Parts: sequence; structure tokens; C-alpha cells
Amino acid sequence: MELDEFVGPAIQAAKKEGAQQVEVYAVSARTCSAYADDSKVKSVEEKSDLGIAIRLLRDHRFGQSASMVSSVADAEACARNAARVASLLPVEKTFKCFPLPDKPGAWARCSDENVRGVENRELAQLIRDIIGATVEAGKVKVPNGVLRAGHIQARVVNSNGIDVCRDSTLVHLRVSAMTEGINPGEGAETFYSPRINDLDPAAIGKRLRQKALSSAKAKGYQGRMQGAVIIPPGDLAEMFSGSVSFALNMESVNRKRSPWAGRSSQTVADKAISFTDDPTDERGVLSSPFDDEGVPTKKKELVKDGVLRGFVNDAYNAYKSDAPMTGNGVRRSPMELVGQWQMPVSIAPLNMVLRKGDQSVDDIVSSIDKGILVDSFAAPDVHPITGAFGLEVRCGHLIQNGSLTRTVKHCLIAGNMFEALHKVRAVGNDVVTSLNYNLPSVCFDDLELIGSE
Repeated sequence: MELDEFVGPAIQAAKKEGAQQVEVYAVSARTCSAYADDSKVKSVEEKSDLGIAIRLLRDHRFGQSASMVSSVADAEACARNAARVASLLPVEKTFKCFPLPDKPGAWARCSDENVRGVENRELAQLIRDIIGATVEAGKVKVPNGVLRAGHIQARVVNSNGIDVCRDSTLVHLRVSAMTEGINPGEGAETFYSPRINDLDPAAIGKRLRQKALSSAKAKGYQGRMQGAVIIPPGDLAEMFSGSVSFALNMESVNRKRSPWAGRSSQTVADKAISFTDDPTDERGVLSSPFDDEGVPTKKKELVKDGVLRGFVNDAYNAYKSDAPMTGNGVRRSPMELVGQWQMPVSIAPLNMVLRKGDQSVDDIVSSIDKGILVDSFAAPDVHPITGAFGLEVRCGHLIQNGSLTRTVKHCLIAGNMFEALHKVRAVGNDVVTSLNYNLPSVCFDDLELIGSE
């Protein structure tokens, strides 16, 4: 089935149930995946997915439902289910209206033709190339990995005149390496892009091997140290996603959970920090001229030179806060395409860009008297409300008088992200796309490194 075949019938079915306003989010997706196991391609698979999500207002009550679709009858049944849900809920006092169009409907192509036509054998060969560039006989192996490439078409239509369609692609890789022996070292690499030609198997394999070999040399750290910490882009993206994105989320503000609520035009970070949500940037895996509610997007300065400039919202929280819609209602994942029709609307930056600095990581290291260059954390989680973190270092390199000394593990980096943002020593120039972020390494001063006594 094509998206057009069931969008109209779904809207009409909702109106027959008494809905005054209706929104349909319809998604068609195709994903190919190749899996690695024990330094070999283990399997390949292809998935196709067609689904619909319906939200409606009936008698000032809000209802929603989602379903896979194989016929027009499925779409109509989904609309009736949304109406039944509305009948069970109280009167909606905040959400008054689905978004209104500010220009005629649009088609956006944010895709790579090489991904649209990709086949499993191509992905399998790329995985083999990565394995070949990583494996060193008797020293390094690839225990597991997955390479996924997908093509998605999404259409948003509502009864107020919104009618937009987006054609996009996504390539995502996660692969690990491990040294042989009694105390193996580990390394991992991730890759996010709308384009498959950006993936360089030789470079990825080289980094994987280096990380695993470095980790194998790491020794447990003993004692405590207060100093500078350089965090790489991949781990930093996850840390910012759980803290900065939460603080900039208007729902967090409305719920009085954001630590930056009420701080517009105030300093929230060092002047080296500037965050921009730029959905026009082609590097972003979620970049698009409109969000998943059909609201137009634009480049937005959120933190400039350390000063808070604004927040991001979806339609509901825009009404709740009496603020303009920013085009940040998202129902997509930067890692997975299949099943997006069942994702609820959440608020997120489409492509958060941290302004890069002018120093390489080597330059930053040479300026540090005492600190650590982190290769990877076990789980780079930050408490979204307090900003507190205590992260296990899987592998890191101690810095003494501007030089890397020994490699360590089994220690914690402790601190607070919202405080650390005020103690930025340097921002690197090694920009990487990770999740829905484009960012370089960042060096924070005065974090604590804690080892065993």
C-alpha cells in the first residue's frame, strides 16, 4: 500500500466518529541490517513496515491510537480506536488545536539514493571490510556488531490543512572489538549519518583496533585526583542528551523540572559553549524542514556564548506555555526506523550543533598539567534534573605536564554537568555526528577522578 491510500479514509473515519479535528502520521519504512558475530558476518535481514498514528479532538477530549496497516480497514479501525480513547478521558484544557499551515503542503527529500536502494549484500561487505581492518590474528577480534541502513517516508496530515511528506534515510553502525587473552581490552565505535558513503570501514577498523589494544594495557587506578577531563564526542552526546536536551525541553520547564527554567538571557555555561538546533544541516540524521507534527523548522540559537537564548517545544507545550511552536515535536529515532509510527510525540532537538573550537585534542592535552583523556565510559548517564554523574571509565589516559602517561580503568569520573558547563577549559575541533548531535570533544576543568584506595 501507498501512504496516500489510507490517510484520507482514516481522517474520514475519525470525522464519522464525531472528531472535530484529526491528525494522521503515516510511515512507510524499509530497513536492511547486517550482523557480525565472532569476527564473521552472522546474518542479514530486511524489514518493511507500514503504520499509522492518529490523534483527534472530539468534544474537547483528546484521543490517540496507533496501528500497523495492511488495508484501508486497518486505518479506519485505528481512527475508531482513537475516538474510543477520547470518550474515556477528561476534557482537555490545554490542547486546543492541531498546528495550522503557514504555507502550502511540502515534500522534503532528506535522503541518500545509495541508501534507498541498498541491499543486504552491500551491508554484509561493509561489515566484512570493518572486520578485516580491525582483526589482528591472535590479538584482536570483533565479537559483535550491527550495520543498519534504512529508507523511510513519513506523511503528516491534519484536518486544519497541514499536509507534508518527508523522504529520509539513516545509516547506523555499532561494532565492538576485543583483544585475545585472560584480561581482554575492549573498544567500540558508532556511526550515524543519512549517507552510506560517509562510512569509512578502514578508518573505523583502525580506531577499533587501537581502542581495544589501549584498553588491554589499562591498569586499575588508585587514589583520587581533581583535574581536567577530556570527553570524546560519542559519550558526550549521550551525556548532553540526558542533561542539556532535558534542560532545554519546554515540557521540563512546564513541569518545573528543568534546571534552566526561568533563566532566559542568563549565563548557564562558559562562553565557549554555544548550542544551535540546526535542522538545515545535512549531517543531522533527523534534519528536516518540518517536524513530525508538520510544523516548519528553522535554525535556532539555544545557548550562545554561554547565555540561554530559548527552549524547544512541541504543539502541546507551546500552547501550555503560550509560546510559538519551535518545530521540535519528534516521533523518530536516530538509531531505528522500523516502528516509528507507534512512537508518541516527544520534544527533542532535530540536530543539536555544539560550536567547535580551534584546538585539536592533542593541542588540548599539551595544555593540561594534570588530568585524563577518556577513551570511553561504561555508560555515560547523567541525572537529567540534578545533572549529577558518576561514570565508570572503561579506558582513559592520564595526562601529566602536557603528555599522556599511563592508561587506566576501573575508576569513576564524578561531577555535575550543569556545573561542569561553567568550567569548560577547551572545545575541540574533532566534530562527529552522534545521535541527534554534531559535536567535538570537550575538556572540563575540576572534575574528580576516583579510584580504589
